[in-house]
Amino acid sequence: MTGAKEFFIREVRPQKSGPPLVIGVPNNGLSVKLGDVFVASYSASQTVDDILSNRPLPEPTHSASVALEVVSISYPQSSIDELPGGHTGALTLSGSGWENLAEGRILRT
Repeated sequence: MTGAKEFFIREVRPQKSGPPLVIGVPNNGLSVKLGDVFVASYSASQTVDDILSNRPLPEPTHSASVALEVVSISYPQSSIDELPGGHTGALTLSGSGWENLAEGRILRT
């Protein structure tokens, strides 16, 4: 899907209340913004170094449907509206498909 945004998950961190934080990095040069909706989660044999070096994505495996909207973005001790590609941040998401989120998976809009 051309123009789809992707987010590489480094960690899914449970919170005392509310949904977990999804920590990671936008991995295809596109930023992630408030209101973006992820519709798929998949695995790919890709490392954080691959992402930061803008290496092409390998073929996805273990794809699953999700419906998760970005409702907030945390970036080192601040709240922002847009997380630029290549920068690590924490997303708060709302919706369904949480069972398909895990370290190393990729979310796609």
